[in-house]
Amino acid sequence: MKKWNGLLSLLLAVTLIFGQSGVVYAAEISDVTTNEEADGESVKSDFDEDAAVVSDEGTSTDIQSEEEVPAVTDDVETEGGEEPPAVPAEETEEVPEEPAEADAETEEPAAEEAEPKTEDPDETVQGFAMPAEKKQMLEDLGFKTRNLDQEMMQEKSVLGEVVSELSSMKSGEDYTENEIMYFADSEEEALEIAECYGGSLAEFEYGVAVANIERTVEEAVKVAADMKVSIPAVYPNIILSIDSTVDAAVAKKSETKLIDEADVEHEELPAEKPEGLEVDRTGNMPYALAPTDPGYAEQWYHNFLGTVDAWDATKGKGVKVAVLDTGIDLEHPDLKANIGGYESFIAAEPDPRDGNGHGTHCAGIIAACQNNEGVVGMAPEATIYSGKVMNADGRGGSAEAIRGVRWAIEQDVDIISMSFGSLFHIPQFQTEINKAANKGIVVVAATGNEAISQKNYPAAYDNVIAVGAIDDNGLTTFSNYGTWMDIAAPGEDILSTVPGGYAYMSGTSMACPLVSGIVALMLANNDTFIPTGKKTTVAKVTKALQDSAVTWNRYGIDVDDDGYADGYFSGDSYLVADVVTATYSVDNSEAKQPSIKFFKANVDGSSTEITPQGNVVEWGQGYQGYQNYQGYYFEFDPNTPHGKVYFTINGKKPTAKTGERHYDGDKWNLNRSGKVKIQAVTVVGSKVSSVFSATYTLDVKATSLDPVCSQNMSVAEGKSIQLGATIYPSFASVTKLKWTRESGNEKITVNAKGKVTCKKGAGADPATIKATTTDGSEMSVEFTVTPDASAAKNVTIEGTSITLSYLADRTAPNGEYIPAKVENGNAIKNSYQLNVSDDGSTSDQYLYKSSNTKVATVSNTGLIRARGKGKAKITVTANDGSNKKKTFNVTVVNPVWDIYTYSSTGYSGDSAYIPIGTGCSITMKTEINYNTKNVLYAASDKKVTWRVEGSGLTVDQKGKVTCAGGNSSLIGRTIPVTVTANDGWGTSQTINFLVTDGIKELSTEEGYKSATINSVRVGSSVSPLTVGDVIDDPARVVTEFNTRDAFWSGIDMKYSNKDVAYRYWYVDPDDPRYDGWVIAATKAGTTTMTYTTRDGSNKKFTLKLSIKKATVNLNQ
Repeated sequence: MKKWNGLLSLLLAVTLIFGQSGVVYAAEISDVTTNEEADGESVKSDFDEDAAVVSDEGTSTDIQSEEEVPAVTDDVETEGGEEPPAVPAEETEEVPEEPAEADAETEEPAAEEAEPKTEDPDETVQGFAMPAEKKQMLEDLGFKTRNLDQEMMQEKSVLGEVVSELSSMKSGEDYTENEIMYFADSEEEALEIAECYGGSLAEFEYGVAVANIERTVEEAVKVAADMKVSIPAVYPNIILSIDSTVDAAVAKKSETKLIDEADVEHEELPAEKPEGLEVDRTGNMPYALAPTDPGYAEQWYHNFLGTVDAWDATKGKGVKVAVLDTGIDLEHPDLKANIGGYESFIAAEPDPRDGNGHGTHCAGIIAACQNNEGVVGMAPEATIYSGKVMNADGRGGSAEAIRGVRWAIEQDVDIISMSFGSLFHIPQFQTEINKAANKGIVVVAATGNEAISQKNYPAAYDNVIAVGAIDDNGLTTFSNYGTWMDIAAPGEDILSTVPGGYAYMSGTSMACPLVSGIVALMLANNDTFIPTGKKTTVAKVTKALQDSAVTWNRYGIDVDDDGYADGYFSGDSYLVADVVTATYSVDNSEAKQPSIKFFKANVDGSSTEITPQGNVVEWGQGYQGYQNYQGYYFEFDPNTPHGKVYFTINGKKPTAKTGERHYDGDKWNLNRSGKVKIQAVTVVGSKVSSVFSATYTLDVKATSLDPVCSQNMSVAEGKSIQLGATIYPSFASVTKLKWTRESGNEKITVNAKGKVTCKKGAGADPATIKATTTDGSEMSVEFTVTPDASAAKNVTIEGTSITLSYLADRTAPNGEYIPAKVENGNAIKNSYQLNVSDDGSTSDQYLYKSSNTKVATVSNTGLIRARGKGKAKITVTANDGSNKKKTFNVTVVNPVWDIYTYSSTGYSGDSAYIPIGTGCSITMKTEINYNTKNVLYAASDKKVTWRVEGSGLTVDQKGKVTCAGGNSSLIGRTIPVTVTANDGWGTSQTINFLVTDGIKELSTEEGYKSATINSVRVGSSVSPLTVGDVIDDPARVVTEFNTRDAFWSGIDMKYSNKDVAYRYWYVDPDDPRYDGWVIAATKAGTTTMTYTTRDGSNKKFTLKLSIKKATVNLNQ
């Protein structure tokens, strides 16, 4: 009997000490409200069997709402760091009230006298009394109590959050089994704390201890969380892993490119510069010279980001970066010159060298040397400090990571880069990061590669820059995302160093060190940052990094900045790091007003500066970069180190968005004359100079005069002909000519406009007619005009019309070559030579004129050139005085050179496939030629033809694709659908449709199309839905043939509040029941989750969640 009594006492002790966790792995719906209507009335279903709770009296109580759930007492809040709860009076000893005016020096001995002795029946800890009975129970269970100071008690106060986190973690997978982590001031103290848990000290370094225990980690942490138990705080040693391995499940997602139907757009064609403005960069690179390291050309992200332009300012010299990872190749030729220190924190691998390759790869992305071999890092002159916190398998623990952070702080580094993570966290890791931030150390971490919005740590901790990964088209399909992601950077196919050589890797692990390298450039370019050593440095750098970033939408198109808090989900925007802007954004130089200078290039290659005379500037044809060609140009001086100049000539105030960017060495041509207002500013970082503004008069003299007709002309007696000459340059200040008869037949005269008249009886003698410029340049041209007895009676043109295309035999904006199209046996080209004749003796004297020069132009020899789509009429006039005319019709068409498609279900036609359910329909929409309105590129005929390449699908000519129902053999088949432009140029796109089992119903198991969840059931207990809970997704899919829907994105999710909860696929290899969709509660509040099927079935489901802060019963 005594044996059973003892066992019961032991069980009672366990209950008293461990209490109830209050969190669950999965839960049933305890309160579901539907919004369906029946007979015009709202219907509510309460799932009574789930809402029943057995009370102490044994009666059943229905839970009507979350407000009626019994309050949880003696709770420790998991968020907010609140003070420990007050202790009930019946459990405490009376403590004499201290005098109000007690002197600090007299209090100290009093405290020593009041210190409880080990033989006392009760032990008092910081005002709490531990009954002797409870202390004995602990000792019977193998625990040992000790005195705790205020700091230790404060550390215990946050353990409730850890207990809550442990409830959703799996031993051996998420944390090391039978191993606790804790903090101690000495090895002696570490041994004592290990003994408190009946364990043995395994490791102690940098104040972080790891002990082996026989009991479960959850039991140990729960006892430690009890504020009335005088045992120090301990934590699970959370397993961390590197973030560069893209598993098969993630790789599958790369097959589709998501778009949002409401936000579809192609990139815009580049804006045209102001009329006459051109820039010559012949022999001039707008960026610094690219490195000659052979692997540099394969590091696509350098060119993508324009890294070399940032290197004009700095290459990171003097900045120290700690890479906490798998170690480093100490002898790598591209790294060893930049290694400043190293240490291993892996007890089983004391060698600091890299046994995995991941750490060396990350280090090379940051600071591989520019040394004419291998690759080049983002900050090739920064110094690397390698902390080995991951083993050769790419795994480590939070204990090793925290030691690495403490070591990095001790090394006085400027940046800590961490490309590893876990979905779980402990408050103490946040504390260590805060210590780094308080010393001015910028911490950067990878968001992870699960393609989910769930937070990943350490990236999601405060004071950490969380980095997602992009490729050159947008956020990668493996990158984690969400409002907690601070910025994104290239992370796909990144070439960098590995032990003994070089290799490509992909992952947010690669994007993280790239941003660390950018931060290194920022710190090196602002000497006020590093010496401050204050938390304000971290805030300033983070803000500057984000403010300078480019905003992308989720399929990689640069959009206007609408805030970086939107995240990636459902078409929202996110920030992409801009190394150039970021580097210069922190430059602390004063922005001074820029200045302008005018030059004339000489034949020998030299240039002569032009000094304006008042506001008049000698000007002319723009410089073209040829050594033997004279030309005029202007350039700016920013008058500020690293300054950028932006200027306008259209009267608008210059900014980075409205102005033209001037690079050092640019020669700006302005092919116009007359008055021009030039305004310019210098920008350095966030500083902008005052506006330089001046109005100049450009005085352009004629450089040549060319005839527009033959210089040997004939004219019939009694008739007139028109002579003409073109002044070059075309924008010369004076366009008026002086016409004179220089010699010859006096019966041939010329007026002031070049009209020549031949009087009757002129005979056969010719006259010389001269045209002279009137601007002082003295350019002239002479014509010989001879009388003729006859004139043309008819003008004949071969053919009556022609179809041309500006793009024919040219390259379209998307890079596609457009051949000359053959139509009705004729090739549609971009130009056409008129063949004109007449029945007179003046067969080469014609005047040509186009009715619409925006559509087609014609030269003085009859060469027609296509310009923009439309129609024009070319008029040919016999210039012999007969005034006989003939017209020729020109039609200019623009081909379809690009077809972009997207589905009504939100997929791009560029995807590897678009899912379509059996019995479902999807409408495809098209964008032709980027939907541009530019007359040079807009398609003349946007009509297309749709067709199916196979059986099982049909498509109408509006792009509606329908999959046949009732045929399960179609499931899994890929069927192509092609859309082709009707204009005959042959442009087309093929879209692959993957047939899936059509969704017939999306609802709860009971058939409801909407639900509300605010509580969960575990056994017979019902409690509020709280932060940390993970519940089964109540939505169920019913398909036509009841097969498993294997398509990864059969459901599109939208959240009204993305921080409150998220839905993800959970796989438990030990229990198939937990292989499915679950929902994690991550923040107190409410959110509405809208499910929409994406197979064409157009089914919807709405789930509303109400989540409370997590509480844990520790002292029942």
